[in-house]
Amino acid sequence: MRHLLILLLLVLGLAVTGTAQAEDKEILIFGDIDYKPVSWQENGEMHGLAVAAVAHIRRSTGLPVRLVLQPWNRSYKAALAGEGGVIGLSHTRERAQLFDYSPLIYESQIRLTMLQNRAFPFDGVHSLRGRKVGGQLGASYGEEIDNAVKTGSITMIRDTSIEVRLRNLLAGNIDCILMSSNVKALEDAVREVQRTDPELMARAGKLVTLDKPVQSDPVYLAFRKDSLPPEIRQRIFDALSRWKVPAQYQ
Repeated sequence: MRHLLILLLLVLGLAVTGTAQAEDKEILIFGDIDYKPVSWQENGEMHGLAVAAVAHIRRSTGLPVRLVLQPWNRSYKAALAGEGGVIGLSHTRERAQLFDYSPLIYESQIRLTMLQNRAFPFDGVHSLRGRKVGGQLGASYGEEIDNAVKTGSITMIRDTSIEVRLRNLLAGNIDCILMSSNVKALEDAVREVQRTDPELMARAGKLVTLDKPVQSDPVYLAFRKDSLPPEIRQRIFDALSRWKVPAQYQ
């Protein structure tokens, strides 16, 4: 009995030590460097609701979490490799097999922008059939659009910058742009093109962004399955269940 008690105490000691080590290890959360209002970088400083969410997690749990912003495709691949979480991730059945999802972070809306002189009627994803659509590298725009891209009924031209996407639209290389709650980023890109290439902007004509969203795109914080101890992941998710999006980002 004495030997059994000693063994039990050793096991409990190892469990406590393992939990303490897990809590001390820095937890990275990756995000997009250009995804307003979720996350973006400006003059070397990080902005967006992701900054507020990670700060809330740190205050609520005491865990050493740190936000890292970089191009979306790189952030997604880092999370996929189990190097940390990823914030701003939309939900698909394929991703749900790979990731554990937090409570809802933000109700993003996918919107469509096109040139007024090349506008076409839109009443659903089928309206994009046969068209060239500009999108973010590595991003999902919902399962319906993703499936249309996979089957080839929509041609998705992907890049890492809203400014590149805008220039492709103005030059006639694509028919429209898909954006996830990124209207402010588009406005910033328009100002930059007007500054650097006013002739292109004047030649292409007026831009039109549809008031009605193409579809809703809820986004989350997610971790690759088994990349965190379950109790640590649950503490983070419980903290986010009590978090509210700050008014300036709504």
